Amino acid sequence: MYYTNLGPFVVDPQALIIAGEASLDGDLVSDTSSSGIADPVLLMTTWFVNNPEKQLWFGWTPYFTVPIGEYSKKRPLNLGANRWALKNELGLVKGFGPFYVDLVGHVTVFGDNDDFWSGIDTVTKKQDALYGAEVHMSYDITKRWWLGLSYFYSGGGETEIDGIDQQDDQDNHALMFTSAFGIGDNYQLLLQYRDDFSVKSGIETKSIQARFAFFF
Repeated sequence: MYYTNLGPFVVDPQALIIAGEASLDGDLVSDTSSSGIADPVLLMTTWFVNNPEKQLWFGWTPYFTVPIGEYSKKRPLNLGANRWALKNELGLVKGFGPFYVDLVGHVTVFGDNDDFWSGIDTVTKKQDALYGAEVHMSYDITKRWWLGLSYFYSGGGETEIDGIDQQDDQDNHALMFTSAFGIGDNYQLLLQYRDDFSVKSGIETKSIQARFAFFF
């Protein structure tokens, strides 16, 4: 992430390069795994309103997903998706002293995966637009420690395989608790617990996450 100016606006071009390993097993599939590089994401927020004195910010962020990650049509599990995607996100942040409220709305449109393995032959997989909303509330306990509570909603996104609707549109809800600690001037430790408490389509999870970041 890099902060700079584009005309009168503050911008922060970023690149998310994700590497990992995942495995899948169960009664309906044979054991399989995938490792390597996932599809990278290029993004940049443009802050149309950037007023720290009034604790008010408003920005637009496009996320471009580039389909160059690890992918094999004959595996049920892949780190890459073999398709382009564009997520447009609008975010409003308002502070009230040490208390902050973030309101976020977004829509994601997907390209087609024309190399999708159906188990018999190669077909085309399509997906409708996926939309969502987020509400984040945080409180600064000290200058280096803050707590947050977040709500996530996602809807739409039904897929179609070889012209057949999969009846898998989303209507999903989740809550997440966050605690972040600043360590010195350049380090941050972030701990999160997320509960997907209502899932119509997709994987329902309860997860603990940790992130260690270095800022320069």
